[in-house]
Amino acid sequence: MFEICLSCAVAEALVGITLTDLLAVTLGHMLLVAYEHSIGDVSRQFFSKT
Repeated sequence: MFEICLSCAVAEALVGITLTDLLAVTLGHMLLVAYEHSIGDVSRQFFSKT
């Protein structure tokens, strides 16, 4: 009984860590893409003015 509960707790912890990592990676990727797009827009505006 205790072993089953322990393995369930370990599985839940692993799933929780994995979901948290996926969320962090997804948010980081979205921020990076948005940052690159804003830099691209700024540089395009800058070069079109000069």
